Amino acid sequence: MSRFEEFDDVDPDALLRIRGLLELTPADMGPELATFRATPGWRGTTLVLLAPAALLLLMPLAPDAIGRWLAVLAAGALLLATGAFWVRGWSEQHRVCRHGLVLGRRGEYAVPWSTLDPGRVRLIRRANFITRYGIRPGPLLRPGETLGHALLVNGVDATPAGHARLVMNERLHRESGGADADLTCFDRWFLAGRHAPDLLRAMEEAMVADGYSATGLTEAVLARPLVLRWAPEAHPSGIPGEGLSPLRRITDPVLGVDAL
Repeated sequence: MSRFEEFDDVDPDALLRIRGLLELTPADMGPELATFRATPGWRGTTLVLLAPAALLLLMPLAPDAIGRWLAVLAAGALLLATGAFWVRGWSEQHRVCRHGLVLGRRGEYAVPWSTLDPGRVRLIRRANFITRYGIRPGPLLRPGETLGHALLVNGVDATPAGHARLVMNERLHRESGGADADLTCFDRWFLAGRHAPDLLRAMEEAMVADGYSATGLTEAVLARPLVLRWAPEAHPSGIPGEGLSPLRRITDPVLGVDAL
């Protein structure tokens, strides 16, 4: 049975292990088992295409040639925007590999299973309200163009911000002999949720095959989706997104599937 990464203290050994996690590459995640693209669904695409379709249908009613040309130009611009919408979603890929996730348009971020806590995974509905919960746009926010749903997973933060927190902790340890567990190496990744059941199932199967305790992850997460609100109540901790899934400090244990 493989063991999740857990740290009793933020000592030199822990910092060395964290650096090793952050230096893992996509190649270290092993062969790719499944890939999911963050393209919009047919309903969202249909809604976007209604505007140019309406303009083209109404074009014969334009009073003169200039009005008809303007309708054609407007419809063309909307169609180009729809194409860009699709291309952006197509380029955002979530790769499920033997030893972890590979994320990013260029596959630049590696999130090993050993850092992904099954007990902090969430299916989010009305995910277009995510910034209302204090979550800022950035490399961790990767739902692509799948409006309405997102999958939240908590794993190692392989983005520049995660590296910066490690460097700060290393400096704190050198200068004062102690590091800060709040400068965590873990963070929340927000992934595309349109294929959430299949993505979750692929993750669960890969984790179990790699020796991690994740049996029942898909069923538990799908049974308890979080529905976001336009005006959420502030969490008592003041930590952005804490009401969605608790942020994991360096010394916090893995919650596991039983916590869902």
